[in-house]
Amino acid sequence: MLISLTKRGWHAHVALLKQKASAGDISAIVELGLNLLEGIQDRKGRSIVRRNPRAAVAYLLQAADGGDGTAACSLGYAYDVGLGVRPNSREAKRWYRRAARGGYATAATNLATVYRDAGKARVAFQWWKQAAS
Repeated sequence: MLISLTKRGWHAHVALLKQKASAGDISAIVELGLNLLEGIQDRKGRSIVRRNPRAAVAYLLQAADGGDGTAACSLGYAYDVGLGVRPNSREAKRWYRRAARGGYATAATNLATVYRDAGKARVAFQWWKQAAS
């Protein structure tokens, strides 16, 4: 969701997301996790919402356990590159697979890349085929 807000507006938006997340709203949990994973910057690159990858991973875990594929794909990425957690190829593949089973082509593509980087070209090719279909 593209939101055009001032810095104060973003703080209010994040506060509302936290309130909804504490009430168990999965979409709010995912949005909050995604906003915290990379942070939000204005057009000049100034921080509006600070990055907090550790908190983001906690929110994304909660959402992924609730069945959200976007959160599972983002968790795969976090484990793949070590954003908020230590890099862990096994966990990255687990979360990417879970999201790919839910129909997320990005997760299948990322999983193929993980296998390619590990030297497993045939498995990578199968995941790229799945992503394309």
